[in-house]
Amino acid sequence: MDFTYDEEQQALGEAVRGLVGKAYADFENRRRVTAEDPGFDEKLWARLAEMGILGLPFRGEDGGSGAGPVEVGIVAHEMGRVLAPEPYLTSVVLAGGVVAAAAPPSSGPRCSGRSPRVSSCSPSPTPSRAPGGPPPPRR
Repeated sequence: MDFTYDEEQQALGEAVRGLVGKAYADFENRRRVTAEDPGFDEKLWARLAEMGILGLPFRGEDGGSGAGPVEVGIVAHEMGRVLAPEPYLTSVVLAGGVVAAAAPPSSGPRCSGRSPRVSSCSPSPTPSRAPGGPPPPRR
């Protein structure tokens, strides 16, 4: 078995690494971002949406790119490398997965890198950031 990434997967990792690495190369910047509400960099989140990163796990007919778990793992790995506080796992992978699985196929596109749905710039499906709910713990 060959477990090496193909060229597209390597390019994905490099793109995400470049974006989040630049934002969080300075640990003090990460500390400042997480100390302020909402606890992550909303401009970086918007850039991830523009790149299509937030639509990776969703089917093409739902407005995503239809990538698999390897690509999602690559993004998670690169975000974890710099301890990026963006809610990728909770908003896109977990909550987005529930929405994508539960919505009927006839409901049309549910996500897009630029629409106000699951993979948009708004991480509202995040359980820890639910309206009226407590904020996530600060460290």
